[in-house]
Amino acid sequence: MKAVRTRSFLCALLLGAVALSTTGCLSGIKEPYSLEERIPVMEDSLSRTVRYADGFASDLCVVEDEGSFDENYVTSEAAALFDVSDRETLYSKEAFERLYPASITKVMTALVAIKNGDLNARVVVTDDAVITESGATLCGIEPGDTLTLEQLLYGLMLPSGNDAGAAIAVHIAGSIDKFADMMNQEADSLGATGTHFVNPHGLNDPDHYTTAYDLYLIFNEALKYPVFRQIVGTTSGRPDRIRGKDRHYQRSRLLSHHGYQGPE
Repeated sequence: MKAVRTRSFLCALLLGAVALSTTGCLSGIKEPYSLEERIPVMEDSLSRTVRYADGFASDLCVVEDEGSFDENYVTSEAAALFDVSDRETLYSKEAFERLYPASITKVMTALVAIKNGDLNARVVVTDDAVITESGATLCGIEPGDTLTLEQLLYGLMLPSGNDAGAAIAVHIAGSIDKFADMMNQEADSLGATGTHFVNPHGLNDPDHYTTAYDLYLIFNEALKYPVFRQIVGTTSGRPDRIRGKDRHYQRSRLLSHHGYQGPE
């Protein structure tokens, strides 16, 4: 077995040398077919890649060994707890298992909207905001209503309005499918590679999934924006009158558990 592994490693090393030579990374060496000269150049190239990876995760918590935590400590299928100040993983259970995110999807919806939209823009609600799925939570908007994007974000995050999510998606991207593409692009940029979204609200779909660790990456990014921190830290709100009726939003089900008071 050791001999097989050694041969495999040498093959990989030689293939890497060929790749480096074709990209010009080995230009300037005296003996282009000398393994003794190739290895130092290859090591330098690999070290640059490692430094890039270290830099990407330098301000993130990293899950290294889930075996050191008691999986029975929580009853959920997956969980992760991080100390973002000290970049320390306090607990992790199946942090990279792909699971259905439900309404936690809306954190990414809010993030994409904040990064790509104008909070003061007037949004006309379309028929796409009509959600008929049983049990879906709504903020109460209807086609023809006009609100600002900021008001829709409150409707998205406080009462966990699926209708607000759909209205935001159509406003930002023109359609729910195109907005889902933007969500996936944002996930990729954050390194959330175990995530795939197909809608802005989290209603059931087999191709809609994420991981506990990816949710940390997404939420960690969203917290960088003051307006997001303000919204999720709000206990209740009363946006402008809609169709002559007052709307009063209570704190979102997403963030109301365990006495959550919002980020500082």
